Amino acid sequence: NSQRSQAALHILKDLNATDQLSANVGRQDVTLDPRAENPDFDRTELYGRYVSKLSRFNLDLTVGWSKIDFDQAGLRTTTSPMQRVELSWDPTHRSGFALSASRGYSDAAADMLASPHQVIEGTGRGINISNVVINSQVYLERRVEGRYTFTGERLILTMAPYDRKYNYVDDPSDDQVSRGGTVNLDFRRRPTLLL
Repeated sequence: NSQRSQAALHILKDLNATDQLSANVGRQDVTLDPRAENPDFDRTELYGRYVSKLSRFNLDLTVGWSKIDFDQAGLRTTTSPMQRVELSWDPTHRSGFALSASRGYSDAAADMLASPHQVIEGTGRGINISNVVINSQVYLERRVEGRYTFTGERLILTMAPYDRKYNYVDDPSDDQVSRGGTVNLDFRRRPTLLL
């Protein structure tokens, strides 16, 4: 359990009808439950973002710096570059491909809020979010994902391979590597009924 407060400032500039540039700064203060084994922390991020949306091709690029400051004596402040990129291409109106990669700090609660559909059964060390153990530790996440989507009249097929690495700041024994993929098939028997 934690209490989180967050503030952010975004300055946006439309370069033209399809391209946008932004400068961003954000700060998050995380106060953990007193029973938590790990210290409270503050996260500060400073980054630039470029987004281009064309008729069949999209690019979303973020580059910046992230700093984790622990609120306990003796723990070091941790800083690291952060990057995110997503490229998507729709060669036809029914098919689409996407490739994304990211590197940055996170924690299991923030990951769960970003992807609540990935909560799965626990492994005895807490609840798992995808392959991330929910505890109060901060980790450096490196992620590469691909996606193919086919959208038919009644059928939607999505295939998404991934490769993820989690390096925990406080306890390297929790470091994880996860490789795999998902396949999702949606079929509509009637236009308003989804199976």
